[in-house]
Amino acid sequence: MKNKRGKVLPSRSAASVAVTGSVIIAIVAAGVGATIALAVAPESVPSSLAHPSAASSYPVTSEDTKDRRSVQLLVHRGDAAELRVASEGGIVTATTCSPGGAAASGTSSFEIDGSPLLSLSSTVPFWRDMSLKTKGPDVKALQAELQRLGYAVRPDGIYGADTARAVFELLADNRMTAQGLSVAKAAKTEFEKSRFIWIPAPTATFATCSGTVGSQVSSGAALATLESGTVSAKVASMPTDLLSGRRIVMVDGKSVPVDDQGTVTDPSQLAVRPAAKGPLSSDAGDSSDGADANASASQPASASDVTVEASLELSSAQKVWSVPASSLYGFEDDDKACVTSSGKRTAVRVVASRLGSSLVIPIRGSLGRTVASASQSVQRCG
Repeated sequence: MKNKRGKVLPSRSAASVAVTGSVIIAIVAAGVGATIALAVAPESVPSSLAHPSAASSYPVTSEDTKDRRSVQLLVHRGDAAELRVASEGGIVTATTCSPGGAAASGTSSFEIDGSPLLSLSSTVPFWRDMSLKTKGPDVKALQAELQRLGYAVRPDGIYGADTARAVFELLADNRMTAQGLSVAKAAKTEFEKSRFIWIPAPTATFATCSGTVGSQVSSGAALATLESGTVSAKVASMPTDLLSGRRIVMVDGKSVPVDDQGTVTDPSQLAVRPAAKGPLSSDAGDSSDGADANASASQPASASDVTVEASLELSSAQKVWSVPASSLYGFEDDDKACVTSSGKRTAVRVVASRLGSSLVIPIRGSLGRTVASASQSVQRCG
């Protein structure tokens, strides 16, 4: 197309194409820019999904523990004992003996010709009468048992006035003395072995009773037999990471004291039945929170030994604190470390671990209500 002067003009279609192309380029450029802007701009995260910041302190909780452990108790039993008549004998006029029943030192289980025979335990069997100035290990053993029964006497091996009075009081407590005896005469009371039946332990269990009411018995005849008693008992393998403090073993729902090596301090408290694959029984008291109420004995390795499942624990509960494992720092000797509690560095002993937490006992003092994260604490303990 030409104008009036003869110049050639661009056609409308060409101009339209040019304009359209410019618009398209502008739109594409704007789109690319927006895309880049979206890629560069950070995405907004909802507050509910955001990661929490690390805590700088944690609450502390405390609890009481008996540090209970499952253990095996090795029990060694002695031979069965017979109760024999030390007097001239006679007719059995009364008895409380029954198989499975108890024979206790300081009590009477038999009467012969109407006179009670008093059961009495000692480490040395009674083989003679004793009077003032009698000396020997049998005297000392008698004195020790009188003292255990609560009578005022000192075990020195010499039968003196104090021992004579203790024997008199024992007889009087069992209605075996004349009423109204003077103090002076009481201090001269002799120990007559014919009035006593020796038993090997403070408490024992009757196995058989041959001295029945009405039966004739002679001197030296057996009135009854006792089940084999416990000579010794000890924890087979003592744990090494125990809390300090006095301990007991729980056997058949009863408590029996042990020393630091796990040895039962008074074996007579354990009575093992000879049939005994079954439980041990004990005369000690104090059952404790469900510990091993049904202990059982394994097949004996010999006729006189059994192994018993038991629970070893503190006799009194101790207080421990639960803290996050991440609050401990400056470990020493594997079980000693520090925490920062209420702004103060405190040395503690780690006694147990749980998922994400540790049970500790302060070496001195106690812990506050919170502990700091170890990352916020001085990393040296001491």
